[in-house]
Amino acid sequence: MASPRPCPLCELVGAASKKTIVVAAVGNDGPEEDNISCPANSTSCIGVGSIEEDDTVADYSSRGTPSNLKPDIIAPGCIRYGNFKLEGTSIAAPFVSASAALLLSAGAMDKKRVVDAILDTADDKGFPKWVQGYGSIRTDKALEMIIYG
Repeated sequence: MASPRPCPLCELVGAASKKTIVVAAVGNDGPEEDNISCPANSTSCIGVGSIEEDDTVADYSSRGTPSNLKPDIIAPGCIRYGNFKLEGTSIAAPFVSASAALLLSAGAMDKKRVVDAILDTADDKGFPKWVQGYGSIRTDKALEMIIYG
């Protein structure tokens, strides 16, 4: 029996990640485990979950499993404008994309260095790695790492 073909979108993410930093929302299917789909489940992509204002992972934020450590990072996933509230991991992912762009503009032209700075400076919130990844994004710390080493 032939092995299953990899997801075509994940193959594209893998190809794109050779030249750029790929960021994707993990989805809003939490809190059950093992519900992160492509492209966020790709090893070539930074999968982003959502954190609430009280520093807890949002219930809706999709999770990996103990053997599939995704998301990679969590970021704020809520925007309020007056009485209007918009939330989801698709709100959180742009925080990570913007952070990567900021780090690149600060002179870190090596994408691996940018990704490492984002992940290595994340604030561990104490949740399992398949719920929070490395933790909550800390762009300020990542920028310090890029600038000062």
